Amino acid sequence: MIQNLIKNAKRIHFIGIGGIGVSAIAKICFDLKIQVSGSDLTENQQTLELKSKGVHIKIGHHPNNLKNPDLVIYSLAIPKTNPELIAAQEQGIQVFSYPESLGELTKGYKLIAVAGTHGKTTTTGMLAKILVDAGLDPTIIIGTTVDFLKHENYRLGNSEYFLLEACEYYAGFLNLHPTYTLITNVEHDHFDSYPTEQSYLDAFQKLTDQTKKTVILNTDFPLSLELKTNPTKTITFNHESISPIKLTVPGIHNQINANGALLLSQKLNLNPAQTEQSLLEFNGTDRRLQFIKDNNGQLIYDDYGHHPTEIKATLQAIKEKHPNKTICLIYQAHQHNRTIALLDRFIDSFMEADKIIIPDIYAARDSQLEQQEMTAETFASKIRTKNPNTVYTGTLKETGQNLKTLTADSDIVLIMGAGDIYSKLEQFIIAK
Repeated sequence: MIQNLIKNAKRIHFIGIGGIGVSAIAKICFDLKIQVSGSDLTENQQTLELKSKGVHIKIGHHPNNLKNPDLVIYSLAIPKTNPELIAAQEQGIQVFSYPESLGELTKGYKLIAVAGTHGKTTTTGMLAKILVDAGLDPTIIIGTTVDFLKHENYRLGNSEYFLLEACEYYAGFLNLHPTYTLITNVEHDHFDSYPTEQSYLDAFQKLTDQTKKTVILNTDFPLSLELKTNPTKTITFNHESISPIKLTVPGIHNQINANGALLLSQKLNLNPAQTEQSLLEFNGTDRRLQFIKDNNGQLIYDDYGHHPTEIKATLQAIKEKHPNKTICLIYQAHQHNRTIALLDRFIDSFMEADKIIIPDIYAARDSQLEQQEMTAETFASKIRTKNPNTVYTGTLKETGQNLKTLTADSDIVLIMGAGDIYSKLEQFIIAK
């Protein structure tokens, strides 16, 4: 039997327990009757939910929070100078990063990994619905909450199947050795961890090489075509080869995502009719073109998109769903360095929006120089060269206070970004 340090632990402490991935592992461990504790800098939905289960969580980081665990698992957002992380290392406690813990936890399973620059969460959600409906009883980790998983970001199953969203950030997915890998696309991103296209491509190459049985690859993107694939274990597809599938979620990108999920279900010998029914019943995941409310005829949507390709795909999807509606996009750029690296493409990605509102950029791992080089005001002025109806609105608080006036003439308000935009604007949306 394969030794699994996580499943054999009696007590595990999680640093950054409120993170969407770390919280999922914490919940799985809790359901496995492992004693779980954790810490984070702030409360959020995940910490509150874990507390409601009886998990002991401290807000703030201190060595005293450890209490002699067998293992410590920490988020990649945690710096190496974190006092709990340092204390664990000094005490000789086994320490795993979140990606390392995924590699440990998934040992012995038939692992299905969904990787790619865009569409991982939605495609993982589609496959989760397919596998659950097919009775395969999988364990699941997904990068958001999903309605059919009881608005959770995980599921603990009792079978040999484990489905998860495999993130490439700092090559984290290379801790995994999947049986099946579905790659939705490959397009250079995460510029702080991959300074060149080649370094990004190399990480995906290694993932395909260490996939045991089948790789399903969308080749619509140039970098995808550069992967050296093994023809005996690789199935490729693109937008020209796919067949239309009846879906509830709109957008060409979701047709492509669904076809990838369909190809993987075929490799698992699942019933085609049941698979197509599951895809039809799939209503999307939270923060992926998620309908929030109808405010006296004005429709409010929320989306996680933060890359030009994702912005264009989401705007195309909402235009498909509401062809005659005017759209006001409130976009919080995520990272100054990403905005600098992809500026020309960002400028062209907003063309389907009738009005664009740009609040301050969400800084994450950005240098002072990058923050000075690319401000939100500069970003808005660049977008304005292609779309004159673009305004810079300052902080999210200032944006929220003026939300009603800013969006009064729009049929649809689309809130978009991977930072804290929705959590900061939520009170103003509810009040609208």
